[in-house]
Amino acid sequence: MPAPTLRLLLFAPNSSMVGEIRDRNMKWFMWMVPNALSILFPKRNELVDHDGQLLALFNVKGVLINWVLIMDHLENQIGYYQENEKNSLVKIKGMIYKDDRTEWMCVQKSIGLRSFEIKTCIGENVATYQEGWMPLEWGKRFKTNTPILTFRSQVDGRDKVALKGLCATVLQ
Repeated sequence: MPAPTLRLLLFAPNSSMVGEIRDRNMKWFMWMVPNALSILFPKRNELVDHDGQLLALFNVKGVLINWVLIMDHLENQIGYYQENEKNSLVKIKGMIYKDDRTEWMCVQKSIGLRSFEIKTCIGENVATYQEGWMPLEWGKRFKTNTPILTFRSQVDGRDKVALKGLCATVLQ
């Protein structure tokens, strides 16, 4: 959606809106701040459902090397995403950790790659992220080049929240 900061609408495959990730501290003056400068501001994003009820919070920190704290609606830490400092300047490569600092999900995306899979640390597929061409039946409902995050059937709610926090970081 048009906005000076992140505003990401979330849809189900049947085109019903299921939620939104948006900047929690959106101020009117952000419309006048150049994009190159806005990346220097700390970001606090929130995940809300279709009724506007708060589901999770994402505190994004960093400019080139991203780090995001993932919290539930009561501000209890679920986990965090941290990019690999050595490899993240030319691609997205990092790890989502659980709140007890154990490895949870691996993220690796080359700069030119328009789709990638997110796997647990033992190699199980959790979700697929893709941009560009989408399933033909979605063409009447969504614009092309819309980012699509597809979850595997066994993914639980905490995994989904963590992956949406990753999207808040990647799409910032």
